[in-house]
Amino acid sequence: MIFKKYKKFWANSFNFKGKSTRENFLYSYLAQNILVLVSFLLALNGAFGYILMLFFILGSIPTIYSFNVRRFRDIDKKFIRSITMFFHVIGPIWFLILISQPTV
Repeated sequence: MIFKKYKKFWANSFNFKGKSTRENFLYSYLAQNILVLVSFLLALNGAFGYILMLFFILGSIPTIYSFNVRRFRDIDKKFIRSITMFFHVIGPIWFLILISQPTV
């Protein structure tokens, strides 16, 4: 189930239209963070792991941004609020609270 959601996450990489449900968001977010952790652990073992981690993280930036835009549209908020996740400590917490709200 989590892999289906994650596959859909990557399939809609540049899709800024439509909506994303809370379930899709949370499962994809979980899978993304697990893979980032695995790539980080591989990066500790050598240069190949570091390059793999770098490509994985940089390659997922547009996908994550489009997913956030669709999720904000689903909870009926302006996507400009996604900028809050860039603030130091409070930003990511506030961002997760906003994203975890039920679908409107």
